[in-house]
Amino acid sequence: SLDKSVIELSRQGKEGSIIDANLNLLQEAEQHLKTIATEKFDQAIKEGDLPQVERFFKIFPLLGLHEDGLSKFAEYLRSQIASKAKENLTLALGTDMNERRAAVM
Repeated sequence: SLDKSVIELSRQGKEGSIIDANLNLLQEAEQHLKTIATEKFDQAIKEGDLPQVERFFKIFPLLGLHEDGLSKFAEYLRSQIASKAKENLTLALGTDMNERRAAVM
């Protein structure tokens, strides 16, 4: 985030309109970057790509999106836990009760 007082001081000079235009361009670029990061993070979660999920989880605080990053990472963890639980349940239900390891399952 840019220091607002520095921007206000810069606007008082002759280059105020140039600074406003550059500031608008910078804000648009920031929004575009946040949109791209969000889309890529969502894609990594959907694909279960742990290295990419971790990468974007680390990027989100740098973009000022702490809460969104935590929320998306929690969504990823929830989906991984649900998937593993379903896999374990299917394995346990498919185990023959006469099998030696049945009590462990």
